[in-house]
Amino acid sequence: MAPKNRTAFDKYVNTRMKDRAFADQYEDARAEIEQIDKLVRFLDDARQTVCVTGLKNPVLLDSVGVRIPPPSLLIFKRERELPAS
Repeated sequence: MAPKNRTAFDKYVNTRMKDRAFADQYEDARAEIEQIDKLVRFLDDARQTVCVTGLKNPVLLDSVGVRIPPPSLLIFKRERELPAS
């Protein structure tokens, strides 16, 4: 595989990485982004599994112990009135 061409941004980041404070913040941000990426990939894989197996949302939610009241109960529990149409 051919080496990736470095962009102006790559050069800028490499220059900034010499600053310890910047490098620390960059690494913290990269770690956070990686965690979010892993979560999104996990959720996407789970969604695809549900689609393939044909599980319906209520069955899936019940299997992980999530209890969501029916929409009619949610309406009665509202603290404010629904806007008029």
